[in-house]
Amino acid sequence: MQQERRIIIIAAACCAAHANAGLIASYTFDETDSGVPVSIIDSAGPIFSSGGAAGALDLDVDGILGSGVAFDGNDDVAGLGGASSEFKQTGDFTVALWVQLPSLAPNVQDRILDATNSNSGIGGAQGWRLLVNPGGAGNAFTLQLQANGNNQAGNINTTFGSLRDLQSTGGWSFIALRYDIDGEASISVLYDSDAFASAALVSTNTQSVASDGALSYGALAAPRLGANQSGTGGYFSGRMDELRLWNTVLTDAELAAEFNGVIPTPASLPIFVVASVGLAARRRHG
Repeated sequence: MQQERRIIIIAAACCAAHANAGLIASYTFDETDSGVPVSIIDSAGPIFSSGGAAGALDLDVDGILGSGVAFDGNDDVAGLGGASSEFKQTGDFTVALWVQLPSLAPNVQDRILDATNSNSGIGGAQGWRLLVNPGGAGNAFTLQLQANGNNQAGNINTTFGSLRDLQSTGGWSFIALRYDIDGEASISVLYDSDAFASAALVSTNTQSVASDGALSYGALAAPRLGANQSGTGGYFSGRMDELRLWNTVLTDAELAAEFNGVIPTPASLPIFVVASVGLAARRRHG
């Protein structure tokens, strides 16, 4: 058993080193608000020009790792910058985060992250959205990806109906959106109970749709977390944590390592320490 654990740690370390090479933004939501607005700080790469004013958001809640951020489903929204936002990627990218849903189903088309220039349908819009969408009776959910390529004849507007449902029983779900301009857009969903997830498990719980070239963004595209483009609707109900963005398409193995608890750490730490800390953290919250 001890030898097996060493192998897992070494494998996670190797994947983490590769994945972090393309990391350009990371939000841990470990800030505290104490009843006053607090900026949500980016802990990797350039800080967004507008920071990300928390407003009424509760940053003093338990996350998957340390503190998370809570959205009440009524008026909570985090702004993630405007014209210079790192989330307005035109080429390959990966965005991953943890989501915890309440026991009751959210409203239709709750925004997780909206990086479009429109509050309405995707037709004619520019950019992409990641939404939660009720997917049947009870507390079943699906994910919906909407994107618009620069010279696309049509729009990607797909509900991944057979994708693994998001947990709505108090547990955390790991969501990863990967966009390959020359191949496909895919969404992966894992549960916090998937201890030491492998690349094979990531592959099993991934659904894809063909992509169509580089993305473009209109002048109004100001990425929002937990609401629509203007921050006036589509409000998310639940918690989020550990939001990260890469300007590369992560492999299944790299996503498995990310899921297994690899988090930003000082570059001076030896890589085996980085992996050990991450895996220990996952065991505490799993």
